[in-house]
Amino acid sequence: MNDPKLQNNIIYSNNFSKNLFLVLGMACMAFSAQVTVEVAASKWISHSKSTAISDGVAIDFHPSEILDIIAREGHSLPENIKADLIELGFDFSGEIVSRGRPILENPQFIDSDFGLFRFHYTTTGGHAVLPEDDDNNNIPDYVEMMVASFDDIYVIDFDRENYTPPPSDSWYYNQDNGGSGKYDIYIFYLEADVYGYVQGENYAQNFSEITRGDNENSPDVEENNAVVSYMAMRNNYNGFSNTEIENIQVTSAHEFYHAIQYGYDAFERSWIKESSAVWMEEIHYDDINDCYQYLPLFFESPWLGPNWETVRKYGSYIYISYMVDNHFGIEFMRSFWENSIGHDSFDSDYSIITVKETMDQYNPNFSNGVFSDNQFEKITNDFLTANALLTNNAIYDSIYHYEEVSNENWPITEPIYELEIDSLGTEPIFLPEQLVGTFGANYYKVNVSDLSLENISIELLSIYPEEGNLYLTIINNDLIQTTHMNADEQVVDVTASNEVLFFISAFTYDLVDLLYSIRIVPNSTVSTDQLAIESDQSIPNFYFLNENNPNPFNPFTTLSYFIPEQGHVVIDITNVNGQRVRTYTSGIQAPGKHSIKWDGKDEKGSKLESGIFFYTMSIDGRVIDTKKMLLLK
Repeated sequence: MNDPKLQNNIIYSNNFSKNLFLVLGMACMAFSAQVTVEVAASKWISHSKSTAISDGVAIDFHPSEILDIIAREGHSLPENIKADLIELGFDFSGEIVSRGRPILENPQFIDSDFGLFRFHYTTTGGHAVLPEDDDNNNIPDYVEMMVASFDDIYVIDFDRENYTPPPSDSWYYNQDNGGSGKYDIYIFYLEADVYGYVQGENYAQNFSEITRGDNENSPDVEENNAVVSYMAMRNNYNGFSNTEIENIQVTSAHEFYHAIQYGYDAFERSWIKESSAVWMEEIHYDDINDCYQYLPLFFESPWLGPNWETVRKYGSYIYISYMVDNHFGIEFMRSFWENSIGHDSFDSDYSIITVKETMDQYNPNFSNGVFSDNQFEKITNDFLTANALLTNNAIYDSIYHYEEVSNENWPITEPIYELEIDSLGTEPIFLPEQLVGTFGANYYKVNVSDLSLENISIELLSIYPEEGNLYLTIINNDLIQTTHMNADEQVVDVTASNEVLFFISAFTYDLVDLLYSIRIVPNSTVSTDQLAIESDQSIPNFYFLNENNPNPFNPFTTLSYFIPEQGHVVIDITNVNGQRVRTYTSGIQAPGKHSIKWDGKDEKGSKLESGIFFYTMSIDGRVIDTKKMLLLK
C-alpha cells in the first residue's frame, strides 16, 4: 500500500498516487512509435555502458522487449541515435533492425543431442566461459550444463507440448547464420543484470515474396509475422541470486519461449510475451521459483489488469498460471499462439481478443448467469477472486486455489486493499472518485464483528462511463457472490458476518479505466438517491485522455476526455511524420467529460489515406497526453 493513512480506524490507499500512476501509465501505453523506440534505444545505450551488476544502469524492460521495439521501429530513429546503436553492433541494413551477432575470439561450437540447437562459445578473451572440464571431453562444464538444460526444453516444448519450432536461418545467403540452419545460441559476456535475450533478425523465408513471414516448420499454417532469431546467454552468472545452474535453467526456459513466440507472431504485445515466458520457467523448473520475485510488484497495484504494459507484466505470469492450472490445461498457451497468427499485431493490440478467442475454444465448467456468455469476464473475475483469497483451503471451490501459496517463499499473504475498515461504526462511509483499470480490481475489507448488524449494503454509482461494466464480488465466510453492476446506481445487501471482503472489477474494451462512487452502509440506512446527490458533486481531480473508440476505425471514431476544472482544450491530430492534419478547439469548457467525433478527414475536408495517426490533448497551452489510432479504408 502506498503511504497509507489511518483515520478513524479506516486504512485508505493513496488514491492520488494511484490516479497519477494510471494517468502516467496510460500515457506510456499510448506513446507514438517514434517516442517509444527512442526511449527503448536510449535505455539500451545507457545500459550497455554498464560493466557490472553493481554499477549497472537499471533497465526496467526485459532486453528482448527493448530489442523487439528497436527491431520493428528502429529505422525511424534519429541519425545520432542510430549511430550510437551501430557503434554497439546494431545492423540497419535489413527490414528488421538487428543487434548483430557477437564476434567471439577463437569461436567454438557444439550441437545439442536432439539436433535443434547450436551453441557458440569461446574459452579465450573477454567472452570466455570458465574452462573447467571435469569429464575431460574438451567441452567446458558450463557449456554442457547449458546444453543439458536446452535438451530438457526440447523434450517438453516439442515432444510433449507440440509447439512449432522457430523458423530456420538456413536460407541466409548474405549474412551470418552460425554455420548451419540450427537455432543459434551464443554464450558471451552480457551487460550488467541481463540474464539473456532473443534478437529478431529477418522475417522467416524473407527471400520469397510468397512465403515471407511464414514459418517453414508449420507447413499447414501460413504465418505472416514469423521472424528468424538467435539467442544470447551469459558466460557466467556471478553476482546473481540462485545457483549458476538454476539461473541457466530458468533463463533458457524463458528465452527459448521468446524464440518460439517469434515463430508464431513476433509482434504480439509485450505483456503476453513476457508473462508467458516467465510462466514457462515454472513449467520447466517449478522448484526454482525465481518467478516469485515478480509477484510483489504485481499485487501492489491490483487495480491494474494483467495486460498492463509496464514492468509489472512479469508478475502477470500468475494470470497465465491461473488460467492453465484452474481452467484450461497446459495446452492453452500453445492454442493462444496458434490463434495469434490470425491477427496482424504489428500496429494493433489483439492480445485480449486472442485470449478471449482461445478461451472460447474450451468450456471449463462454464455456465451462464451473471456473466451471460462472456467466458473471459467470468474467468478473469475468478482470477481476481483467487487474488483476494490467496489460499489453497479446500472450503473454497478449486477454481479459486493457488497451490503454491503454501510454499515457504511465496511472498504475498493478502491483496492491497483500497479500503480496510477495522471498525465500521454506525454511520455510512462514502468513497467518491474510485478509479479502477480495466480487467483489474479494487479490494475492500470491512470488519463488523463489533456490531449487531442484520446486514450491510454496498451501494455503487458509475460515474464514467455512465453505465460502466462493473462487477461486485462479495466474499462472506465461505460464500462468494458476484453481481453485475451495469446500472447507473445499484445496491447489494450483504448478511453481516465477522468480516466482509469484496471487490469491484471492471471490464471495458475501449477504455482503460472506470470511475465510480461507493457507499458502505450499516443496516441499509441510506438510499441510492443520496448516493447520487453526493457523487454528482464529485468530479475527477486529474486530466485524462481516453483511448479512441472504435480503434481501428472507419469512417468515424470518438475521442473523449475528462477535465477537472474549466479550461480551453485543443485536440491536435497528426500523421506519422508529425504533420498536423486536423485541429479541434473548444471555447472555455466546464469540468467533466467531453468528446469529439473525427471523420478521418483533414482540415480541408479531404479523406485521408489509411494509416497511423496520433491525437494530442492540450489544456490552456499545456500538453496533457498523446495517443495512437489506426484509420482503415
